[in-house]
Amino acid sequence: MTHETFERSSTQQPLVLRALEELIGSHQEGAGPLRILSVGCGSGILDNQLIASIASSSRSFKYTGVDPNPVACHRFRKNFDKLALKNVELDLKVQGIEALDINEPFDIIQLTHALYYFKDPADTLEKLRDLLAPNGKLIMVHAPNEYLNQLSECFWSHHVDHDIWFSNRLEEHLV
Repeated sequence: MTHETFERSSTQQPLVLRALEELIGSHQEGAGPLRILSVGCGSGILDNQLIASIASSSRSFKYTGVDPNPVACHRFRKNFDKLALKNVELDLKVQGIEALDINEPFDIIQLTHALYYFKDPADTLEKLRDLLAPNGKLIMVHAPNEYLNQLSECFWSHHVDHDIWFSNRLEEHLV
């Protein structure tokens, strides 16, 4: 089973999407297009749904996705192009957030199930905080280390040089 197959069959995705839509929709419009950064965007399985939802409001925005997986980013772009949205500028960066060199501020920065992958979540969050525009929002969706998620530890042998940051461990680390 791939991650995309899991996400398509998961009941959590509509809940996450609805929460993101509400949080982004409540952001006050400023001058110029809304600027959104998605960290760990992957193949865009959630992001493209979010983009289509925001675009339906006819609000123009720039959506920047960051993910180190070139295959996933290619799939994101391919599916985004099928949407043919005129009021959205998509910028995909095939790299990790640690190497990201952007000097522009973002109104919204969202991480959905992404903090698990960072060696030092505190450093990552500090970098993201510095990228927020005044009155910007940093939105994180993060899973607890419950029974089903504990299965993922069986597949994370390539991450032996750092911890898996489920929410209870992350809270301990950040405090």
